[in-house]
Amino acid sequence: MKRESGASNTSEAMTVPSNTAHGAECCDTSSLDYSLEKLWALVSSEMPPTDQHARQALDHLVVQATKTSLDKLDKAVAETFALLFWYRNEDMREALENRLNMPRLAPVRKRRLMYLVDRLRRFPCMKQEQAEQMKKLVTRWKDLAQALNGKQVEKAQAVNRYDKVAATWGVAAPVSSLMDMVLELQTRHFIDAHHLPNGYAQLATRPPHH
Repeated sequence: MKRESGASNTSEAMTVPSNTAHGAECCDTSSLDYSLEKLWALVSSEMPPTDQHARQALDHLVVQATKTSLDKLDKAVAETFALLFWYRNEDMREALENRLNMPRLAPVRKRRLMYLVDRLRRFPCMKQEQAEQMKKLVTRWKDLAQALNGKQVEKAQAVNRYDKVAATWGVAAPVSSLMDMVLELQTRHFIDAHHLPNGYAQLATRPPHH
């Protein structure tokens, strides 16, 4: 797969992508970059998941992933979110649950997060048992999708004609570029280069996700 111009360095040693894309609404750029550096170290198994800074960085990542419209999501945040979701999912679960259980968090932000969960869980790079856990999470929060009115669903369908998951969660911002940002990170080549735990070995007996 060809890398698009300006993509982050994902060669033999994982390198934190620069925070240069638009849409990052964090306290400051250096703070976001510091959090992403911690998380890329976690993906590379260079840091235990119990590390306090890693836990804080996970929470911060989930906040950043839902803070703005998904078409404006920072590339570095999108890549790091996908990496953690696919390859350190058990460490990310608590941060996801914490965000979703915030009573004052706007439903639109929860739906953005559920779109990411529901979309990314379907990729075969995830271990089957972890994908199933994420499917259960989607089921537990399906009321967010069911609460949408007809106009919200129609708008999401019009914008994301080829992404039914986006329409399900009422995501009215185009998401195709977001998916393009992370596709390379789920390839066998990337996984083999970084020795990441994955679900490809289970494909022969793995049922399709619905």
